[in-house]
Amino acid sequence: MDIITRQKLNLLIQLAKADKHFAREEKLLIKSIASKHGFPESELNKLFNVPETIESLGALSTDKKKEYLLDCMALIMADGKIEPREVTFAQNIALKLGFHKDVVNYLLDNWDKADQFDLTPWKV
Repeated sequence: MDIITRQKLNLLIQLAKADKHFAREEKLLIKSIASKHGFPESELNKLFNVPETIESLGALSTDKKKEYLLDCMALIMADGKIEPREVTFAQNIALKLGFHKDVVNYLLDNWDKADQFDLTPWKV
């Protein structure tokens, strides 16, 4: 089983639950990401029920860090509601990924250009 995918799915599940409302759209996005990576549904269901501690994210490649962050942003946008708790959680994840926390607001404000993002200036 791919530990990097497991770690990302776990992180997304915790982000989805940060506002105390796990929206259907958020769950569908997480399931889609899991399916795309061939992650077993039984393991995903375990994570849905009992999320794991978020480990250090510093060892990820630059591309994986960007992927994690953009998937977090997609999840925040999934249900059409940007909740303050989700934004705060995403800012903390951005910091763990080695980005400045303000990158989250930048991404939210410019989400329509997501495929063109250069996150290099946001590294800390």
